[in-house]
Amino acid sequence: MILDVSLLPKKLNELNYFKKIDGGVEIYSYAENLKDRNEVIVIKIDGFEIDNDFCVKSKALDMVRVLNPADITITDKSFIIKSKKGKFTSKLINETFYNLFLNEEEATTIEANIDTLNKASMYVSKNDKKPALTGVRLDANSNVYATDSFKAYLYQNGEFSDDGITIPVNFIKTIKDLTNDNNIKIIYNKNIAMIENNNIRIYTRLLDSAYPKMVGIFARGNNAEVVEIDKEEIVDRLGIASNVGLDDDKKIVVALSRNQIEVLGNNNFVSEIKFENGNAYTLKLQLELLDLGFRTLEKDFNFSVIYEPAGKTGTMAFLKNEKEIVLLLGIR
Repeated sequence: MILDVSLLPKKLNELNYFKKIDGGVEIYSYAENLKDRNEVIVIKIDGFEIDNDFCVKSKALDMVRVLNPADITITDKSFIIKSKKGKFTSKLINETFYNLFLNEEEATTIEANIDTLNKASMYVSKNDKKPALTGVRLDANSNVYATDSFKAYLYQNGEFSDDGITIPVNFIKTIKDLTNDNNIKIIYNKNIAMIENNNIRIYTRLLDSAYPKMVGIFARGNNAEVVEIDKEEIVDRLGIASNVGLDDDKKIVVALSRNQIEVLGNNNFVSEIKFENGNAYTLKLQLELLDLGFRTLEKDFNFSVIYEPAGKTGTMAFLKNEKEIVLLLGIR
């Protein structure tokens, strides 16, 4: 038998279960360790007909690509690949069929953009003690947001909704690797989500912890003092500051007034800048986070700083374009 390798995605999990269907097979690809089975990739291949279900490790399918075109023979114990380039034999794995089931008739569909989800994934928390914050929130109106409590990202498509799903970052990476379409439809119920692209379906477990209400975070500075900053000027100054006067933590001081900006290393620390109303503020940001914000929104955005009274959140930097906001909390 010949297996069309063009139908196989480059990314596969450790175990690959071939399940017999009418006119072909479905390959269910999932992690070897049971506790890591939070994602299943399903590949439908017509014309590859088998007598019985079986399971092989991903190395066997990697060798199908290497030896392509190749003839495949399945025995009771082995997966055998033969071609002019060579021969490879892999033992079949004694594995029970596994899948993440999603009842599509009872599911909800939501639209999403892969590039936006991928941007948001750079703002998630790596702290497993806050499981909800390790994923990207996609609400019922296709708003996308993520935060680790120090930085946050928002793509606002409409009114905020309490309904929606929290997507694991690995699922976003898999979708990006395996699909060609940037705009996708995610089908989901309470615990499972799925997307379908050509002959591939990708299933994931959703994060079920409560996600914080983000509308208050992004609206917090509405009544606070805002200082607008010339973006091109800060880019120029950061180009200098990134090589001069920075400490090991790569922190910078951005000292702001209504008419000018000074970006200084910690060796040239400015304790306060007084504004026309008599208030004094200094903004300290991690350079790597500021750089992340600039890269996320590229060139089309406004840079502003929100100052709140002492005892509240403190100083926040906002990078904003028509639909996206990056929020960076200042270092106290």
